[in-house]
Amino acid sequence: MTKTNQIEHTFTEADLSAAFTEWDRRYREEPERFWSEVQHLLKETPETYGAACAPYLVALLNRDI
Repeated sequence: MTKTNQIEHTFTEADLSAAFTEWDRRYREEPERFWSEVQHLLKETPETYGAACAPYLVALLNRDI
């Protein structure tokens, strides 16, 4: 279970796998569009990278994007 913006989420391993597969698909199909997101994330430090990526991954898991 993860907590994002004070909302708890429960995801299965299959859910996480599907989200990462979607993340990869978006990168492969539209690398230029995906790169703009990556450039934002590359400004993060190793300590803040996960927190910066989490909202995008949660949105994929919730199929919000």
